[in-house]
Amino acid sequence: MSDLSCTYTIYLAASAEEVWDAFTDPDRTGTWWGHRNESDWQEGSDWTHVRADRSGDDGGGTVLESRRPSRLAFTFPTGEPSTVSFDIVEHGDIVRLTMNHTDLPNEQIQGVVSKVWPAILSNLKSYLEGGSVMPSSPLEAMDA
Repeated sequence: MSDLSCTYTIYLAASAEEVWDAFTDPDRTGTWWGHRNESDWQEGSDWTHVRADRSGDDGGGTVLESRRPSRLAFTFPTGEPSTVSFDIVEHGDIVRLTMNHTDLPNEQIQGVVSKVWPAILSNLKSYLEGGSVMPSSPLEAMDA
């Protein structure tokens, strides 16, 4: 296990159930993430990170924790398995979402995921709060 990680917290005008569904419904993840995350989301089950255009998949992993609607954790394909977790905490009419990506295999991967996650979570926020994703992919703006 590595000590390399990244953590991001965002606030969403959504319910915990809406956030949970956005992560676990493959049609929804295909819209805002660009990948259909396919699984039954039961602990111990496999999940697959399928490109939304169905041109292939980018790996997948194992569901480690699945506590609807408050916590989802799974291994993530970063060369060597790392762990991604989402903690979803409702506060009245908003949600605090904390994403932790831990056990990153090296500093290069840490640098990449530290740029990718803010873009992905920004698109999630746009999707949940506005009903659509950003007009341009935030991933394209990462190195601008």
